[in-house]
Amino acid sequence: MRIPMFIETTETTYRYPKISISKPQVRGIYLTSMFLVIILTMIGLHFKLYLKTDLSMIYVLYILLGVSNIMVTSRGITWDKIVGWSFFVYSIGTPLYLLTNGGLERFLGTKIYFDEVYSYVTVSESLYYNILFICSFYFAYFLSPDKAKEYSKSQNATNKFNYFHSKLFIHYWLLASAGLFLLGIYKINYMNAIVSGYSLKNPGYVYLFTAVFAINISILILLRMTNFQKKYLVIAAFFHLLLFPLGIRQLTFTFIIQLIMLYKLTHYQFRLRTRDIVIGLTGLVFFGFIGMFRSGGEQTFSFLSLIKSPLRFFFYETTFNYVSFLKCLNLFKEYSINFLYGKTMLDPIIEMIPSFLLNDKNSYQFFEQFIARYSSIENMKPVGTAHLLTELFVNGGIFFIFIFSMVLGFMSKFLNRSMWKAIHTNHFIGQILFSSIIPFVIIQLNRGGISVLIKLSFQFAILPIIIIYLFRKRTGSTKAKNIG
Repeated sequence: MRIPMFIETTETTYRYPKISISKPQVRGIYLTSMFLVIILTMIGLHFKLYLKTDLSMIYVLYILLGVSNIMVTSRGITWDKIVGWSFFVYSIGTPLYLLTNGGLERFLGTKIYFDEVYSYVTVSESLYYNILFICSFYFAYFLSPDKAKEYSKSQNATNKFNYFHSKLFIHYWLLASAGLFLLGIYKINYMNAIVSGYSLKNPGYVYLFTAVFAINISILILLRMTNFQKKYLVIAAFFHLLLFPLGIRQLTFTFIIQLIMLYKLTHYQFRLRTRDIVIGLTGLVFFGFIGMFRSGGEQTFSFLSLIKSPLRFFFYETTFNYVSFLKCLNLFKEYSINFLYGKTMLDPIIEMIPSFLLNDKNSYQFFEQFIARYSSIENMKPVGTAHLLTELFVNGGIFFIFIFSMVLGFMSKFLNRSMWKAIHTNHFIGQILFSSIIPFVIIQLNRGGISVLIKLSFQFAILPIIIIYLFRKRTGSTKAKNIG
């Protein structure tokens, strides 16, 4: 069967979103406010004002800081939203458990219990660090003006490409990923796994998770190449439906976000339509419905349980690693522990080196070694792969949190400019690239550290895009076929 050739072209003119804080006087007021909050937060941490202030007062300040982002954030899909809001929402759950005296935990039925958050003092201190991170990030992001630019290109331009070879290769990629998926199903003994639940101790899950990530990315690429042909959605649905009986929702949730992101970047609109909101709420309810039938959750179907299930999913996912940060705060207070001083930043680089080249890779997993060393003292589990704030604190305390958040702010401004330029001047590649990476960033800012973020983004997002670049061919003066 002949695979059609898909040729990339560009639109004539595109203007990427302006930020709302474009007026110099408004921008100056906001930057000044952020700078003052940064200074006051550092003073509060230095003099331990969290010992004297009430948790509710600090939490109100934290909420006001988040709500103020609405007035200054960029329109559309922008990196200040992706990073700023992702980092803001992840830490909401635990303080709310305390403020409601555990009532929220009992209402939702989550597995992160009220007793594990230790004290109002510890949570108040943690919110100081959150405020410092968010203010430093936005201060750096808005420090340089964001001027709207137009990227224009003639329809007669010669940078048109034939994606026949890329599409052919991705089909082989998909076939190999499907084989790895079946191997994982065999290794975990699928029918027994449905009854007993999944365990990451079984190496078959490594094959399974890797295969699903690879399948997701190949489906995204093929969907964009074929202008969203439904047959590829059917293929994706087949593999993900096999995961549901195992109780694995994160992989499917990531793919749905990637799919929505790709569609929005392909058919970009500034305004959020009512249909988009309805689809989003339907998706959340669907995941809540699946969650009701997992072990440990409510088994009785009711309208209230259906509403509570997505909330339980959100609070559990965002609270899980926040508890690790609270535990590290207590651990550093009670014991003389040296900072790692950036050693865990090497973890993702080491992990990408094949084992036959570096036999003792485990000796470079510095954060895992840290957890193992102090797990008996402070019950460091659940920690998983440390949340970003935990990892920064363990590496270098308040100094690392401040420096990294500033660097992340500057990087986000650069990415924001680059994203829209890449989407316009090379929109086929740009749309796939950013729709693949952004969900990983959102999830890892809420649930993981630097190591997992970099490793997954490279292996399952950037690498296939590089493959497309390698396999496409320039067509010269060939008449373009607009696929977007």
